[in-house]
Amino acid sequence: MSYDASWHGSLRAAEEGGHPWFRARAALVADLLMKHGPSTSTVLDLGCGTGYAAALASSRFQGTFVAACDLSVEQSSGSAGRGVSLVRADLARLPFRNGFDAVLLLDVLEHFEDEAAVLASARSALREAGLLVVTVPAMPGLWSSYDERCGHLRRYRPGELARTLEDGGLEIVMMSPFMGFLAPWLFLSRRVFAGRRGSVGEAGGIREFRPGRLTATMASSAASVEKAMILRGVRFPFGSSIVAVARPVST
Repeated sequence: MSYDASWHGSLRAAEEGGHPWFRARAALVADLLMKHGPSTSTVLDLGCGTGYAAALASSRFQGTFVAACDLSVEQSSGSAGRGVSLVRADLARLPFRNGFDAVLLLDVLEHFEDEAAVLASARSALREAGLLVVTVPAMPGLWSSYDERCGHLRRYRPGELARTLEDGGLEIVMMSPFMGFLAPWLFLSRRVFAGRRGSVGEAGGIREFRPGRLTATMASSAASVEKAMILRGVRFPFGSSIVAVARPVST
């Protein structure tokens, strides 16, 4: 697994500061759970990072038991006070079997050489008719030193993610690229201006973690429109991320 836990402080600051990307991803995931799993009563967020998405799920699903799992759960401790139970565990060797209505893998698979092992572990934690919600970075053409600094091993094409899920014994309920409005800006930021000061350096110096007010407002508005369209069944041809909802294949 490739991930630098020292980024948690900067990630938390970005999330709690209302960064449009983190807020939009968490909101989209919560709404997809509401749409495809309205009776969800137990949720497990694997590779929870700071626990931001788990905390939002807890607030949206009143009365739902939400657990967040990571090897560095001490970095997620702020979520424990927001209705989230924290579990320290290796994602490929989880202490759960068939116990959750929904499992989240949000920007996790790209950090693992053996993505199949992580998917198998996530699948084993699901109940028979449970939902797996996955997000991954997309568009390999956006690959940059930012991905390397984040510990990414790959960026996905939709077909690649679909094959990965299907090979893992999962049936895709929905899948779509998202954050398409960010793709041109990310290309410029990471490929054209990558050598400029502050583009990618220490976690606190990454320009993308600190968008200006106008940029953040525009991005939030675009993300809201995009989310509404995805929930209505629109599937976008491209985006800087991909979201998928899947179920275990019945045996």
